[in-house]
Amino acid sequence: MTKKILSTIAACACLYASQPDAFAQGVRFQKISLARALDSARLTNKLVFADCYTDWCGSCKYMDDSVFSRAAEGSFFNEKFINVKFNMEGDDGAAIAERYRVHAYPTFLILRPDGVMQHKILGFSNDIIREATDGLDEQRAIAFLDKKYDEGRRDKPFLITYLSALMNISENEKANAVRDDLFLLLDTHERTSADCWFIYDHPEFTERGTENFDFLMAHLDDFRRSVGRELVDERVVYAYMSDLYALLARPSAPSPNEFKKMKKELSPCKLKNQAALFTCIDIFRDCLGQDAKQLLKTCKRGFRNLSEEQVDVGAYALNTLKTAFPGRVPELKALAKMLIVNVSNEEYKNFLTHMFDDAGTE
Repeated sequence: MTKKILSTIAACACLYASQPDAFAQGVRFQKISLARALDSARLTNKLVFADCYTDWCGSCKYMDDSVFSRAAEGSFFNEKFINVKFNMEGDDGAAIAERYRVHAYPTFLILRPDGVMQHKILGFSNDIIREATDGLDEQRAIAFLDKKYDEGRRDKPFLITYLSALMNISENEKANAVRDDLFLLLDTHERTSADCWFIYDHPEFTERGTENFDFLMAHLDDFRRSVGRELVDERVVYAYMSDLYALLARPSAPSPNEFKKMKKELSPCKLKNQAALFTCIDIFRDCLGQDAKQLLKTCKRGFRNLSEEQVDVGAYALNTLKTAFPGRVPELKALAKMLIVNVSNEEYKNFLTHMFDDAGTE
């Protein structure tokens, strides 16, 4: 009995010693191992909040500097959790990543004292208190939802909640199974309702060529009536732009027929800014097909169509033209000015303004 008391006192002393200034604002992250953190959680009847980060992760640094440093976050997390940080490229990182399926940064884990994961939060968040609160809620924490699903719960409201939670942490395989269960219960009107839009608005689940994407394309007007034209059209544009950027990683140039197929699929869609997307398709076609003369025509015809989000594509085209036509700098500068009209970011404006400064004028 005496040994047990002494052991408890020693553990508490280590816990106190590991903590920074108790009066400091912000979240107090203890520099202890996962095993020690779980021991501390048992002793204090708390859960463990683990920040899984890397040194090179910009979003991780943002969370440290702009979120976890705030007094509100400090008050919430210091009261409810044993807070720890683990570098996923450090000594214990690989084991933690494998155990809890950490594959993106930052990832935040809420762990029970026995080491079982109760909840997971993926990516940076300005509302981390709300997301962590979900992890304490038996109706929303992923461990509770897993248990209810394994026990056979399959009603529509539950499946929608569970699917959303799985998609938020990129548990794609399990999410696809839950989505299939949900779709068995829904008719077309329900599948195209605002309640189900989150399924199609997620880029990983609505890539071009997937079942989700095909359903979205077949029911564009139904979705537009449910959630608005802007959201639906943005999702379609994003899917095609993602495919265009993916072509850059191919070892060989794509066939011109691939670009024709894209435009044929899009023609009946009547997207809000369809002309801009067609310009992007043509730019990638000409750049990857190494047709500089046609690329110049495409840019002159279509640069004014591009939105600010698509200016990168214009810059890609200008860089290709700069190499192909070193003696036509004034003409290319005029194209850059056309592109700048659509740019609000001053740094990007400056880049486009001066991108031909080192080019010849022969």
